[in-house]
Amino acid sequence: MNVDKTGTIISRATGVALIAVGSTSLLQLLQPATIAPASWMSYAPSNASRDLMTTLHDTYFVMTNSASLYVPSLALTLAGFIMILLSRPIGRWLAKGLQDKQQ
Repeated sequence: MNVDKTGTIISRATGVALIAVGSTSLLQLLQPATIAPASWMSYAPSNASRDLMTTLHDTYFVMTNSASLYVPSLALTLAGFIMILLSRPIGRWLAKGLQDKQQ
């Protein structure tokens, strides 16, 4: 096996590892929250008294703040896919300057 193929294999393995880390982090974020026990601490006011503007504001707030949680996981997964798709050029770049030793 020559050096270019070794670099390609290393690039693909790194891509698979990045996909695994990114997808498991994303799946961890998508798990439902645990159900709080019924007590005085888990009191929630009724939703009937909330108006449309409050609901829209809360939705906007949740969506903008949750983006900071999802973006790193999605970036890792995307980087993994890019490393797999471009594994040959990355492998050549990794192997640049190295020589095959023939015995």
